[in-house]
Amino acid sequence: GFPLGSSIQSKTKGIWMWCVPHPSHPNQTLVLLDTEGLGDVEKGDCKNDAWIFSLAVLLSSAFVYNSVGTIDQQSMEQLQY
Repeated sequence: GFPLGSSIQSKTKGIWMWCVPHPSHPNQTLVLLDTEGLGDVEKGDCKNDAWIFSLAVLLSSAFVYNSVGTIDQQSMEQLQY
């Protein structure tokens, strides 16, 4: 699995990939991606966030966006590339 944290500080650097067998289709494999958190103040490079986020969305057939609190207008603006 992937390490988890309770803050916006990144536990993951870049994009990590984990392959697991599909639970109901034995001949298929699920490829799970984990990306570093958006807005980590220690990184200081917002452009890197945008590239990683864009690449993860393009590689995914389903995308889960984890957020601290509710998704507000500022969060939506940060997702725009």
